[in-house]
Amino acid sequence: MKWSVLITLTLAVCIGNARATEERFSQTVLPEDFGALGLSKLSPEQLSRLDAKIEAYKSGALTAARREADAALKAKQIAEAQAARSEADAKAAKIAAEKSEQVEQSRLNQTKTALMPAMHAEELKIESTIPGKFRGWEGRHIFVLANGQRWQVSNNESYYAPAADNPKVRVTRAAVTGYWLTFLDLDARVRVVPVEGK
Repeated sequence: MKWSVLITLTLAVCIGNARATEERFSQTVLPEDFGALGLSKLSPEQLSRLDAKIEAYKSGALTAARREADAALKAKQIAEAQAARSEADAKAAKIAAEKSEQVEQSRLNQTKTALMPAMHAEELKIESTIPGKFRGWEGRHIFVLANGQRWQVSNNESYYAPAADNPKVRVTRAAVTGYWLTFLDLDARVRVVPVEGK
């Protein structure tokens, strides 16, 4: 029994030494390169120290390579996360801008609706004449056009002009509210409102 244990221990030491021998750099160099590299001039202790330094370098280089690979992977993951966050922020900003634009457009439309009277499909533009002699108007005067429409001066403004026969007029919608009655030959106009009925 003792012999079997002793044999097993001896084999383990031999295998360990063989592996250590295989891993040494100086033993992997070809004989013709050994002298060319100047290794033949080294003592056994110097060769042993050289092998140890090379092993330390190899294991350190491997560790450094692993560290660099891990750092590169981490940097890539961080960059991808930042890119995803930036993309999400850009989408959120775009949605917010679109909503803001919609709100602004809605406010603009409400303002237009409040300022302008309801418009018909076509812009109002009526041309006619005022039959008979025309000498001007007093505040709240009602003009009766040749087409039968009636328009009243919407304020207390007065206007006097030399007598004109059947002056040509045009009624157009005012920019904000109401209408303008323009005397085409007299270069005059007055704000008016329609009068219902005849």
